[in-house]
Amino acid sequence: MLTFVNRGDHVTIETFPGTQLDNPYSMNVIDICPVGALTSRDFRFRARVWDMSFNDTICPGCARGCNIQAGVRNNEILRLEPRTNMKVNEYWMCDPGRLGEDRYVNENRVERPLVKRDGVQYETGWDEALGEAARMLRGIKPQEIAFIGSPFMSCEENYTLAKFAREVVGASNIDLNEYIDPSFADKKLRLADRTPNTRGAREVGIAPDKSGQDIKAIAEGIKQGRIRALYVLDQSLPVTDDIASAIAGLDVLIVHAWNPTAIASHANIVFATSTYAEKEGTFVNANGMVQHFMPAVVTQENERLMGMKMSRLDKFGAYNDRWTHGDRRECRPAWAILRDLAQQMGTRWDYGWSEDVVEEMANRFPGFRSMTYDMLEENFGVELGKGDRPTPHGFRYIPHDLRPQQMPTEQRG
Repeated sequence: MLTFVNRGDHVTIETFPGTQLDNPYSMNVIDICPVGALTSRDFRFRARVWDMSFNDTICPGCARGCNIQAGVRNNEILRLEPRTNMKVNEYWMCDPGRLGEDRYVNENRVERPLVKRDGVQYETGWDEALGEAARMLRGIKPQEIAFIGSPFMSCEENYTLAKFAREVVGASNIDLNEYIDPSFADKKLRLADRTPNTRGAREVGIAPDKSGQDIKAIAEGIKQGRIRALYVLDQSLPVTDDIASAIAGLDVLIVHAWNPTAIASHANIVFATSTYAEKEGTFVNANGMVQHFMPAVVTQENERLMGMKMSRLDKFGAYNDRWTHGDRRECRPAWAILRDLAQQMGTRWDYGWSEDVVEEMANRFPGFRSMTYDMLEENFGVELGKGDRPTPHGFRYIPHDLRPQQMPTEQRG
């Protein structure tokens, strides 16, 4: 609990004696402080607010899908703040989401594709990595290949993985790993599912076919040598000691990753993949709300898309102004990587933007019918199956010069 101590111009804000402000939502006081007296030690003095650009996105820390805003300077996320959405998180976000979901975007990145030669991973170009992956996959029978989706990736990326597995490779062993932590959940916002898109991945086809194997059977198949190739969209896939020894016996291991991880360290090929903050897409939260998110950090791949999102300082600074630029990584969204890999294997997909993928999803899956990025933005998210009748998100302003009988029909009564 907070209180005021002293009087007049000597007033300070402190906690009550014997208490601490240490609950998982304590940093929301920063957002509601009317005079800016309460600040975040994590962000304080790092940048002037007017020197930053702010972009809307979705917190990937759990299945709630809190709406947030990413503040960026020098192409680095400096702070995350809650964004109002009365359907999802109202005005709030938890402290772990505020403090933890920018670290892996800014630091310790896989910035270029990696190919393993003689037991050592080397950086290489995209053409070589894609060509090598296609060559490896052609040499394995479809029933000996397994695909692991990712609840951390967007619906568009999981959909293209499922489509690639079934239509290009002809495989049916498709599943994902779930990340459940009951100790994280509370009765406010935080949920036990520590990923943003488990439900969305399932909705777009990340599940074994009738003849396919689920993730437990896939793991057992790797140990027994029945699975010879593994294609992994999930860089966080746990690698236990027995799995590590089994993975070493795989003929092919391809992993999408944005940070070096245990599973990526074993891979023959690592595709440098964009984080949530570097791509456009959709997540589906635990309540079935489909939400659109935009990139906040510029990469070589998304620079054209980001042109309208960057602040004027970012766009018009001179090249010797370090704070206006920052590194442009060579990472790509997984849907674009899979599109290019499909082409290497003789199948052409005409996806220019992620919006082309969501348009195809809307035609294939009833839950996404009629959904577009513009509609999702206008309605602050839309529930699965309600694309043609989205739930109203609040009041609509009617100009004062309209008489009651002139009001639109839907506003009467």
